[in-house]
Amino acid sequence: MLRVNWAGVSAGTIAAYLVGFLWYGLIFNAHWIALAHPHLATMQSPAGMGAGFVIVMLSVFGLDWVIRRTGSLGWISGTRVGLSASLFFGITVAGNDFAYGIKDLRLIPIDLGYILVWFAVAGCIVGGLQRRAKVS
Repeated sequence: MLRVNWAGVSAGTIAAYLVGFLWYGLIFNAHWIALAHPHLATMQSPAGMGAGFVIVMLSVFGLDWVIRRTGSLGWISGTRVGLSASLFFGITVAGNDFAYGIKDLRLIPIDLGYILVWFAVAGCIVGGLQRRAKVS
């Protein structure tokens, strides 16, 4: 953990969180609200938003660790790591909510699509900034 790419983790966390704001707040807002209605009170509270930010930040720390360990330096390599992590970890874990009937199945494209974009964007930024940090 001593070799954390703080610039990449910070920028990746902020970018991924902003993607969530755009995804749920602008692009899919009306459709998502209609389907996620029972859970909105928790998600829109300051505590829920803070917990969401911490979850995004932890995922970006994990991406930074994997990118450094695998030597996946650069924008494209970072994006590949992010997409792989989203498929093998993010989507599979989130998929349990759908498999066990906790969430409406019509939310699958919105929620799982966001996870793909979140990890891809964060991986791209962490990988790209990792390369710059390594070169200088």
